Amino acid sequence: MNVNPKWLDNLGLKQPNTPQEFKEVLIAFRDRDANGNGNPNDEIPLAFSKDGAMVQIDGFLMNAFQYTAAYFDRLAVDSTGKVYASYTTDGYRAGLKYLRELWDEDLIYKESFVQDRTTLVRLNAMNVGDEYQKLGAVPAMHRGYYITGDAAVEHWREWIAIPPLMDAGGNRVACNYESAYRYNPAYKAMINAEAKDPGLAFRYIDMQWDGWYDDGDQYEVNKIAAMGIKGVNWFDPDPGGVGYDGLPATQKLNRDPMPEDHPYYNNAGFGVLAGPLKHAGWQVPAGSTYMDDHPSAYEQYLWWVTDVNY
Repeated sequence: MNVNPKWLDNLGLKQPNTPQEFKEVLIAFRDRDANGNGNPNDEIPLAFSKDGAMVQIDGFLMNAFQYTAAYFDRLAVDSTGKVYASYTTDGYRAGLKYLRELWDEDLIYKESFVQDRTTLVRLNAMNVGDEYQKLGAVPAMHRGYYITGDAAVEHWREWIAIPPLMDAGGNRVACNYESAYRYNPAYKAMINAEAKDPGLAFRYIDMQWDGWYDDGDQYEVNKIAAMGIKGVNWFDPDPGGVGYDGLPATQKLNRDPMPEDHPYYNNAGFGVLAGPLKHAGWQVPAGSTYMDDHPSAYEQYLWWVTDVNY
């Protein structure tokens, strides 16, 4: 859940820690000219898009009531190993009542259930040099869902991803989506009867899973899919270089623009196959932090906020 801390500061509010505090923040966003432009009626407390990653309204917010995997049909496994659907539980019903309260009090933008990401960006109405955003809170994987282009470069630091809200027992609960990367249900492969060499086709399919469940070839295929070609898209790190996570870097990104006539221009990787391999090991400029202006700042911020909050 991304929240605009500038609005919190404008209204003298603290970062919310419970569903009730989050609701109170949204009410303040709605009523008290949170963006400070003199118009108390142009703020949208909470909005989202109908499609995308981590946009589900019963994802982040529902987990303060009931552990709910917003992907994979909201199925989970309890402590006894039994598979259950979260929407059959009393906790989920309590969460629905909470969401209904947000809806009834006009804290949720009504068009959120039908608008796409492009519309959500327009809703925020950001332009270069414009200091008045329209959105107060947005569930989304990253800033590109609600602020893009040159405006994003100028304004993305005005947003924070808040930690999971505490449930009635004081616990913060967040879903573990590791399975989404260990097994991608959207990735399927078939070999049809017309294949001239089905054995070779099978080897190609099998190669793409190389290293997902073991250390096979140090994830060689996934490395190429995620990062491209060594010596072209990335290099070994500099001596003493560190990654986003503050640990020794594992690779350094080639930041020199690749000419369009290069054989690997825009065609050096295949990210859909890059399952478990993430980029905490990308080398960052020496002495930099995620608040600095450098090309990897936002990715470094995403790693930092995930590590701190989750």
